[in-house]
Amino acid sequence: MVGGAIAAAGFGAEGIAAGSTAAGMMSAYGGAVPAGGIVAFLQSAGAAGLGAGATAATSLVGAMAFGAVAGVVGESISVDAGGLREDELTFVGKAAFKTHHGVFVTVFPFGFIRGQARKILPWEWVSVFFVESLGCFALKSHLGKWLSATPGGSLQFRDKVREWELFHVEIPEGSEKACIRSIHGKFLCAEQNGWIVANRDEALDFEMFEIHWQSGPRF
Repeated sequence: MVGGAIAAAGFGAEGIAAGSTAAGMMSAYGGAVPAGGIVAFLQSAGAAGLGAGATAATSLVGAMAFGAVAGVVGESISVDAGGLREDELTFVGKAAFKTHHGVFVTVFPFGFIRGQARKILPWEWVSVFFVESLGCFALKSHLGKWLSATPGGSLQFRDKVREWELFHVEIPEGSEKACIRSIHGKFLCAEQNGWIVANRDEALDFEMFEIHWQSGPRF
């Protein structure tokens, strides 16, 4: 299904189709296809002709590109008290998140998160996992802890993936920036003072992040 959606959007073996959603995404970058970006990855998938047998990682990319995540605001998602098992988490790749203010999100060793780094070092890399059964994502820091959003909007780090450690990642049509929504229906926001919170009702400029991949997304 995801492979068909990629093809329908205009990503194909012969290139990006004129007048398609894919062409609109490319035009946002002046007609270029930035290396390592979501357009490049989707075009790779389209050129390979991936279809119904696509891997969970390909499903991830399709979900991000078209907002086709399974969860919606207000939907009840339940996880066992012991957290998700390792075999329920598909590793996609390591990524760094650049804020609207031009700096990267940093996870400090003592567990708080800010947008302040001018370049990507080990503290900026986050391991991205896809939970295919739930259509959600989980983000693991270099500390080995999982990003967690409380109902009040603060961000913490936990040892296991339960409901609060699940996120929806959406990339609006025509954009290569992503917005990240917590399981509580609130968007992550990079404040001007550097703090990262999860308490916004809609995704505007401060809620958009550039995703820079170290490895992945993997098809």
